[in-house]
Amino acid sequence: MEHMTNVTGVPVAPTEMLVRGATPVYAQRVWVTHADATKALCTLPANALVFGLDVWVHEAFNAAGLDDALEVGYASDHNAYMAALTVTATGVKTPVLGDTAKTVDATTRDVIVYLTYTSTAPSTGEALVTIYYFVAPATP
Repeated sequence: MEHMTNVTGVPVAPTEMLVRGATPVYAQRVWVTHADATKALCTLPANALVFGLDVWVHEAFNAAGLDDALEVGYASDHNAYMAALTVTATGVKTPVLGDTAKTVDATTRDVIVYLTYTSTAPSTGEALVTIYYFVAPATP
């Protein structure tokens, strides 16, 4: 696994190559806790295509309104890769991909996990977020 920093020098999760070949598939993961309003996940290279995410809620998030959710995106589009996903119960979750997932993005992006809630901040909560992507070939 390769340790990386994003374009601003913030450490991000290691990159793991899952499939080798002409178009390798990569996974990057990060733990998010109740204390993290945002958490750097990875930096996607130019021409990356995000095709999936997994979220394992190890400990339920417990904001007073029970509306805790995670989104995955970047600074100008918080749910670009994953729409808001409720994390108030433990288990493996099936996220809905965001509006930029499954499209080739010509821009290098610092990917961030955002914790959202409308009431008081949660005092518990841990989730492992994994993003899967490949880099589109330069030519057909």
